[in-house]
Amino acid sequence: MENYALFIKFVMPMKKLFFVIILIFISVFLWSADFSFAVLNVGQGLCVVIQDTTGKVLMYDCGTSDFNDIDFSQNEKVFDRVALPYLKSINAKAIDIMVLSHPHTDHFVGLKRAFDFYYVGAFLYNGYNSNNKNYSNLAKTVTSKLQPEIIYAGQTFKLGKDVNFQVFSPISGVYYKDPDCNSIVLKVTYKDKTFLLTGDLDQAAEPLIMEKFGKELQSHVLVCGGHGTKYSSTDKFLNMIKPKYAIISCGINNPYHLPHEPLLKRLRGIGATIYRTDTQGNIVFKVKDNQLTKVD
Repeated sequence: MENYALFIKFVMPMKKLFFVIILIFISVFLWSADFSFAVLNVGQGLCVVIQDTTGKVLMYDCGTSDFNDIDFSQNEKVFDRVALPYLKSINAKAIDIMVLSHPHTDHFVGLKRAFDFYYVGAFLYNGYNSNNKNYSNLAKTVTSKLQPEIIYAGQTFKLGKDVNFQVFSPISGVYYKDPDCNSIVLKVTYKDKTFLLTGDLDQAAEPLIMEKFGKELQSHVLVCGGHGTKYSSTDKFLNMIKPKYAIISCGINNPYHLPHEPLLKRLRGIGATIYRTDTQGNIVFKVKDNQLTKVD
């Protein structure tokens, strides 16, 4: 009888613990996230974070020019102030793919700090460098961790198993003196929902991309080039993309007076719903049950 009591006292709790452990393993195995596409409020700059349903993450740019006239070193901390809290909120374990659209500080200056917090699996860029000392610091960090990869129009790659990327720019053999025009342009596809990232693509580079890719540019969501400048996203380009939603990433009371009214007029003309980081903060879209919705 005494032995039976000992069995009840020690073995039964162990049995309960065993079942708890099994349930934890099952919940982890079955866990999945909704696909999410976020344009973060980094001020006068750009940072886009995409997460697939298994939790893998792609970051496209992370930079700002908000403190250029006060303390430029503060710009580097845009990752800490904005990107890091968002990554924590989606339980990001790593930045599986990092993409730099082009080497301008309002697109890259926060990327170096990302390496202090996360493992970065791949670094994709357009092959062009900058003499900016902050870019040199980023380049040293990247090459100390991994082998960066140059990507060109026509290439494709994946994030996880269900998010596909098409590269529309830069076009191999085509070089523009303006670095904006060499921006990496990516189309993101999850199921039948599509998103277009254009960096700082200028109107001078749009015609060749339209000629080469045509209706492949069509996307539900467009992140407007150049932070909402009137010199990007021309009528022809917008009519080719046919976005239902347009996102503009720009800073409050920025010195460039972005977004420009001519662009806003063009977007209204095609019936696009406009979202702005300067007035609405982070702009996050999710896809659940194949429905594209903006998260409030």
